[in-house]
Amino acid sequence: LLYTHDHEASFLVEYVDETADEFQTAVRLHHEKRVTGCIFLGGRIDERAHVLTGIDMPMVFATISAENANLPRAGSVFIDNRMMGRLAMQTLIDAGHTKIAIFGGARQSDDGFGQRYQGAMEALEKAGIPFDGERYVDTRFSLRGAYDTARGFFAMKPDTTAVFAMSDTVAMGVIRALSDIGRRVPQDVSVVGYDGIEMGKYFLPRLTTVEQPINDIARESVAMLMGMLEKGEEPRHVVVPASLITRESVGPANK
Repeated sequence: LLYTHDHEASFLVEYVDETADEFQTAVRLHHEKRVTGCIFLGGRIDERAHVLTGIDMPMVFATISAENANLPRAGSVFIDNRMMGRLAMQTLIDAGHTKIAIFGGARQSDDGFGQRYQGAMEALEKAGIPFDGERYVDTRFSLRGAYDTARGFFAMKPDTTAVFAMSDTVAMGVIRALSDIGRRVPQDVSVVGYDGIEMGKYFLPRLTTVEQPINDIARESVAMLMGMLEKGEEPRHVVVPASLITRESVGPANK
């Protein structure tokens, strides 16, 4: 979050956990601390965002697209989630997996999670692999939430040989759950994550993941917000390139 005081710019960082409402938080800070611009990191633009139309403040959504949000003063910086979801799923398909689960958010939405799901479905369709709808898991994006969900899921679908997790945090929770039920990664179950957080490089096994260019996203988001604040520039929607990083958590499917 950014606010101005005596024409000097300062940053105020506000942590909002997954049970809180980041949009209400932004409205509160706009009124209480005279915040004049805001950067949202991650999250989801849904019906809660309508409260932002009541405040005259430029904002940038980092890592998620605001193109269809109907927020006139909102820009965004993000990766092509549909393409990267397709590449993540293709990684598992290329390793020979056909019984693949997806752990993610609301798949019917048009946000980043929905686009990742759409890309994954395109890869499966192109490969001629039918998707079992019972292998889609709507999970909380936390280690504990993913861990608990994965334990329940694999009790019902033990023949699943691969997981596409829509965040690295979820992937790590899934891997811990698999370890606790005696399943090895990647020998028994392969896992692909998403985001490219630092911990994934040192996790056991090291995580194969879609890596978002966080430094590029941060620089572009701040530059866009400052341009709107200081120069009256119009909000833009900028796509930055991402990479799929292959590490140790994906292996060939057991025949």
